[in-house]
Amino acid sequence: MKWNTEKMVMDVGKQEDSGVTDPSIDNDLQMVHGTLTEFKLLTSFGKFPNSSKTEGKRTTGCKDVDTHRVRTPVETFELKKLYPLVNKLAVSGTGSQLGVIAFVDGSELYHMASMGFIGEQFNGKKNTGRGGIVERIVQHGKPIIVDDVENNIRFKNLKKEGFPARTLLSVPVMSRGRILGIICVGKKDLDICYTQNDLKFIETLAGHLSIAIENKGICDRTSNGNTLNQLTSHYYDSSNKYLPVLLRHIKTGAFSGCDLYLQTIVNKEIKYLLYCKGYKLFSDGRKESFVKKNINKIYVAKNGQSQYLRYLETNLEMILSDEMTSVHEKVRIVYDVALNMTSDVLKDYTTVVNLERAKEWMITTIHFLLHNEEASYLLLNMLTYKEDLFRHSANVAVLGILFGTYMNYSIKELVSLGTGLLFHDIGKTKIDPYLLEIETERMTREEKEQLRKHTDLGHIILSRNGDLFGDACLIAKQHHERYDGNGYPEGLKGQEIHYYSRIAGVLNEYEKQMSKNTIYNGNPAFKVLKQMIENREGCYDKNILKKFLEYLISCSKGDSAEDRFPLPCYTQ
Repeated sequence: MKWNTEKMVMDVGKQEDSGVTDPSIDNDLQMVHGTLTEFKLLTSFGKFPNSSKTEGKRTTGCKDVDTHRVRTPVETFELKKLYPLVNKLAVSGTGSQLGVIAFVDGSELYHMASMGFIGEQFNGKKNTGRGGIVERIVQHGKPIIVDDVENNIRFKNLKKEGFPARTLLSVPVMSRGRILGIICVGKKDLDICYTQNDLKFIETLAGHLSIAIENKGICDRTSNGNTLNQLTSHYYDSSNKYLPVLLRHIKTGAFSGCDLYLQTIVNKEIKYLLYCKGYKLFSDGRKESFVKKNINKIYVAKNGQSQYLRYLETNLEMILSDEMTSVHEKVRIVYDVALNMTSDVLKDYTTVVNLERAKEWMITTIHFLLHNEEASYLLLNMLTYKEDLFRHSANVAVLGILFGTYMNYSIKELVSLGTGLLFHDIGKTKIDPYLLEIETERMTREEKEQLRKHTDLGHIILSRNGDLFGDACLIAKQHHERYDGNGYPEGLKGQEIHYYSRIAGVLNEYEKQMSKNTIYNGNPAFKVLKQMIENREGCYDKNILKKFLEYLISCSKGDSAEDRFPLPCYTQ
C-alpha cells in the first residue's frame, strides 16, 4: 500500500467541498486534515517502500520497510508528541471512537496515548489493569480484527470494562523482530466491522512509528557517544574520584584487592567512607550482610590506567554488544583488558589464583569472536610481542582461543584451553625473578634446574583450585614436554602428552620466537614456523603444527606467495 499524504489531504479537501453537512463527519474530516498536516510537518516521509525488494529492509509493523528509502528526521520532534498524533490519526482514519497506543517496557505495559475512554486519560501511565484486553492483544503480537469482543474466544474471562468496544483492530509495532507495543482502535462508527483497508492503514502507521522510534534511539546514542566513550568520560570525570562496582567484582573479580568505600550523605553532601582495606579479604559473611541490607553498590577509588581497564573489564560485555562502538575499538579493549588482567593475576601470587575473573573474560571474548569473523583477524594482528611474562601469557592464551575457534572447538573446550594457556607459566611467579631476566644459554646447570621447576609448581597451584578442569591444569605441567620425549619434567612422548599441552608447546615456542622478531625480515610469523620445523625436528606434534600453519595462512590475505609459503612440505 502506498501512502501519499498530499493526495490524502487533497481527497479530504474534495470531500469537504462535496456538500457534506453531517457535523460529525465534517469534524472527522477536519481532524484528519489537521492531523495529516501536522504529521507531515513533523516526519516528512520519503517514498514508501517497494515490497518486491529485500535489500536494506528492517521489520516494522507487519511489513518489511526499506530503510534506504524511508526518511524520518526525528531530530525535529519528541516521541511523546508523536504518540498522541499517531493515535489521533489512527482513530480518525478508521472512523473509530476509541484508540490507544500501548508500549512494553520489560514486564510493564504503558499507555502512551489514548482517545475516547471515559474518565482520566492515561497517556504515558502504567497499565495497572492486569489481565485486560489491551495486555492480551500485546501478548498476541499479531494483527487482529475482532467483530465481537464480548464473544471472542481470545478474550474469554478477561476484564472488558477497560476497553468498552464491540469491535476492535490492533497491529503490533515491531523492530527487528521484537514487539515494542501496539496501535489499537475500537468501536468503529455505526458499530460496523473493520476492513482490510483499515488494517493496511494501521499497518502503515505502525511501520512509520517503528522507524521513528528506532531512529530516535540511534540519534540519542549518537549524541551521547558509544558505550566506550561514555565509560571513558565517566572514569576521567574529575568531579568524582570513585567508581561504583558490583559486589561480584570485588571478591572474585577485577577489583579484588582494592580499598572499598561506602557512599553516604553528610550535611547534604555525598561522602565516601573507607569500609575495608584492600589487603583484608571481603568475606562471604560481609557480602551476605550487604545483601541483607540491600546494599547493591560499593565504591573503589579511581587510580590510573590499570584501574580504568579494570572498569572496562567489568563492562566488557556491554562494550562488545554496543552497535555504536567499532569492531577495531572492541578488539583493542579485549586485548588491553587481557594484558591488564594477566598482570594483576600473575603479580598477586600470594593468594589463590582468581580463575573466575579469567573465565569471565574468556567466555565474553569467545562469544564475541564466534559472532564476528573480522574481530578474529584484527585480534591476531593486534598482538604485540615483547619478552615479558604477562604479555607472553596473554598472547599465548589469545592465540589458543583463535586457533581453537579455527579448529571448531566447542565453547567449553575453548574456555578450558584458553584458561589453561593463560596460566601455563603461573609457576614462574614462585621462581627467583632473576632467572626470568637472563637468557637460558647463560644459565648455570643449577639455575636451569631451578627454572624447570616452574612446571610442577604451576600444576600444584592450579590443582589446588577445584574450579579448573584437570586437562587445563596439565598445560602448566606439560607445556615443555616434547613429542620426541626430550622435554621435561617427565620426559613424556607422543600421545602420552595431553592434546592441549601439545598445542601449548607449539604456541609457547611460537610466541617466544615472535618476541625476538627483530632478527627476522619480511613476514616473521612464517619464518618463525619455518625455523621451528627445520631446527627443532621432532619436538612438536606435526599435525598441530601443520594446522596452525594453515590457520596463519588463512589469516594472511594479501601477503606475497614467498611470505605465505616459505615452509618445506612435510607429512605426519
